[in-house]
Amino acid sequence: MARRSKVSPVARDACVSWGGSRYSAPRRYGGEAVWMREEGEQVAVFHGGERIAVHRKAARRHEVITVAEHHAGIPLGSPAHPKIQIRIREAAPTVEVWPLGAYESAVEGEGR
Repeated sequence: MARRSKVSPVARDACVSWGGSRYSAPRRYGGEAVWMREEGEQVAVFHGGERIAVHRKAARRHEVITVAEHHAGIPLGSPAHPKIQIRIREAAPTVEVWPLGAYESAVEGEGR
């Protein structure tokens, strides 16, 4: 059986796409083209002939497979423009409950 392979750029988040999933690569290769190859149940990532990462193959599409060290040092902003983390809390809307008679009165009142 032939091995699948492709060339892909390493994104700013230190990940590359393969088969509908994303795999990490060392962040220093961000923006660089890497060669990816399926090796049995693994996906290997190469740069300049050197194997820079190897991961288990994702069990399904849209999975993200990472090695924490690959993301170490990714800047989260600059001192002049630091990024802040925000948490969005969305509360459920308040729902008023009215007796059915109130709606009937409103409809009858519109005809007047």
